[in-house]
Amino acid sequence: MAVESLTAEDVDYIQRTGFRPPPLSAGTGLTEAPSPLRMLMQVDGIGRTDKSQRPAGGERLSPVTRDLLVGLSNYRVPLSFLVGAQPGRAGLRIGTWLPARGSPESVAENGHLIKIGLQTLYSTVEITADHAAGPDDATNRDWELGGLALGVPIFKPPDAFDGFLPYDRLLRSLAGLRWAALVLAQPVGETLVRNLRLQLINERRSVQTASKLDGVPSPLADTYDELLARRLDDLTEAQNTGGWRTAVYLLGDADSYGPLAS
Repeated sequence: MAVESLTAEDVDYIQRTGFRPPPLSAGTGLTEAPSPLRMLMQVDGIGRTDKSQRPAGGERLSPVTRDLLVGLSNYRVPLSFLVGAQPGRAGLRIGTWLPARGSPESVAENGHLIKIGLQTLYSTVEITADHAAGPDDATNRDWELGGLALGVPIFKPPDAFDGFLPYDRLLRSLAGLRWAALVLAQPVGETLVRNLRLQLINERRSVQTASKLDGVPSPLADTYDELLARRLDDLTEAQNTGGWRTAVYLLGDADSYGPLAS
């Protein structure tokens, strides 16, 4: 790639800025999971012996659930994660699903693996399987507004001031409103992750070679190469611990959706 051919659009693409999903058509491929192939478990309570979430000595804190994600990725278990709230009540659910060609038995087995993984991570876990959703439940209502969250996902450590995590801040700031955030994650194969890493390595080589041949400083090329390096680090981590294809949906009404989306 010649340095002159680099544009701000290339930087935006790496940062997932300004991206708009293409409109759906009759020929668009969809992942469908019939109701018998979906499973959600309500998490009623979690006990931990160590309440501290703060890293020591500036060390980066690793998410508690990382080992669970590694195990589910190895077994190719899709994961759903639903957090929602209504006045006076908040709920957290975790589950799994399979496409139409799957079987209810496989879904039940995958759900059992998730439950075992949670029990491994926490000293006490209270889970209600096959939760029966009421008319106001996040899983069983028609939301007025919904949207797809875009961008590059990152793990944010607890807030240095109060130790809160992003979901804690959502629950605190949207108290008294009805809203839900749904994360669907599907493991991807090692071949895809490896191929993406090779593409990024070749792209970095092209940019660095072009910059040296031109002999002229290019802040745009330097920024683009730095972003490529970050994505390469992410893919290297994914190759070691498992890669996921994810989608994040935000659901709310006229009062809650604006603050939730912001």
